[in-house]
Amino acid sequence: MRNKGGFSLIESMVSVFISSLFVLGAASALPVAAVGEKKMEHRLEARQVAQQVLQSQLVEPQPGVQPAVDKYRVTVSVRQTDVVVQVSWQEFGTNQTILAEGRVLQ
Repeated sequence: MRNKGGFSLIESMVSVFISSLFVLGAASALPVAAVGEKKMEHRLEARQVAQQVLQSQLVEPQPGVQPAVDKYRVTVSVRQTDVVVQVSWQEFGTNQTILAEGRVLQ
């Protein structure tokens, strides 16, 4: 009669195989998460740049291309009392843009 206590070698190998699939799946998600985190970091930095430039432009508008801030290209458009700040950058081979809008203080 066969001893029913414990696991057989096949059962152990199958459980190790299934566990390794879960570990590999989790590990493959890490680079995707890192790219997403980097994109959000760039977007947050660009928003901060746009807000800083917009605040200075609302006091004294100076339309046109502004000096670059780090890797961001800043363009200001003024139409009557409306100011639009466009911050652009290159990210993973594609162009990204953030806009900030406001009204000139009078």
